[in-house]
Amino acid sequence: MPVRVNRSRPTRRSRAQIATIKAAIHDLLGEEAPCTVRQVFYRLVSAGVIGKTEGEYKSTVVRLLGEMRRNHEIEFSWIADNTRWMRKPRTFSSLEKMLQHSAQAYRRSVWDDQDCYCEIWLEKDALAGVLLEVTADGMCR
Repeated sequence: MPVRVNRSRPTRRSRAQIATIKAAIHDLLGEEAPCTVRQVFYRLVSAGVIGKTEGEYKSTVVRLLGEMRRNHEIEFSWIADNTRWMRKPRTFSSLEKMLQHSAQAYRRSVWDDQDCYCEIWLEKDALAGVLLEVTADGMCR
């Protein structure tokens, strides 16, 4: 929880408090990556690590995630940003790596010969990664 001297201005966190928040971020992303910055914020709020304020979002979560990425404390791929797209051809360091990727990525189209067509729509883009895990095998239950 934020430490406050008075209602108008929070005190600075100690290094130990920052280390605790960073450890919580690392543990969360280690288990659930990739996550959006907003998902990390809400998970930290619900765990009682930080308060639910815009200041905590910007000054704590956004700032610490940026620092942790630059310092290689967390993987860049652990943070999802579905609003930015990278447009470049996929490349591989060897033919063997390409074949490994192709074998992992191959999915047979199970809907081609079906009498119905199934789509799942989601309002929140931030939850797309969570839903993808459930629907990745192509089966609707």
